[in-house]
Amino acid sequence: MGDNDKYSSHTNGFASTMKPTMTDNDSNFIYLKFVNQKDKATHLKVVRNAKLQKAFDQYCKHHHLEIGAPRFFYGDGTRLPGYVSPLDLQLPDGAEIHVFTEMNGGAPISC
Repeated sequence: MGDNDKYSSHTNGFASTMKPTMTDNDSNFIYLKFVNQKDKATHLKVVRNAKLQKAFDQYCKHHHLEIGAPRFFYGDGTRLPGYVSPLDLQLPDGAEIHVFTEMNGGAPISC
């Protein structure tokens, strides 16, 4: 058995315990870290040239939120539109996206 054989996909156990490495197929994907207002992180693997809206929708489904309710921001507070891709924005692997939910309502404070 050669060195490459122990890491092949048809061995039992090795592939799932090894840290994933970038391959030609993985270069089409990027990992994004979504952090909400409570500092809880959700990691999603997305296609580099797919629209961010797909990742936003997946985040909402995962957290049982209404699609379109949260707002997504990156870096210096720039709001991310759903019609662009991570490739368009040149987001690095592991980029941290901040998620904020909109608050509506309330009453004016009377003094």
